[in-house]
Amino acid sequence: MADKLGRDTKQMHLTLGDAILLFVVYIVLMLIGMSTIWVALVAEAEAIPRPGMAVVYCGAMSLVGASIFYTRKLYKAIISDSYTLVTQPFVDQPPAVRLKRLGTFAFYIFRPVFGVAFAIMVYSIWRLSLSASGADQASPTKGFLYTTIAMGFLSGFLAGRILGMLEGYGNRQLRGILGTGEQ
Repeated sequence: MADKLGRDTKQMHLTLGDAILLFVVYIVLMLIGMSTIWVALVAEAEAIPRPGMAVVYCGAMSLVGASIFYTRKLYKAIISDSYTLVTQPFVDQPPAVRLKRLGTFAFYIFRPVFGVAFAIMVYSIWRLSLSASGADQASPTKGFLYTTIAMGFLSGFLAGRILGMLEGYGNRQLRGILGTGEQ
């Protein structure tokens, strides 16, 4: 069975324990992200937003966004039988199955990390553009904080799409530099 990008999702292998562990990790990441945002919105409600903390809030909300997206992706895949669920004990699994499990697990576990990295990258680009425009000299407002939180969520939620776009762009640029095809 192929996904939207034409990848064969039947090559994704997980055990029941892997899936449960991933769900637990995503719940913990959501709780960490949401509690951090709670502090931002409630405890600092009257305070002037600190620019240094904005990147923390951006990363926290990215964890929430990535956890929501990949929890949904994982349960949909399990319900639809689009992944191979491995039932044999680890010691009885052929090395190829072990590697596919490791790759599938890494796919899911690193996506929130990628989301945080992309959130920091988007935040940095945004701050750089503010600096270049001269608007960076003003003290941050609540809108600054809310924009940062929204950017973080979108960066986490769309981490897979951002990664795909960057890969496609990088491949096109490399082919152009090497002269091995169309740009």
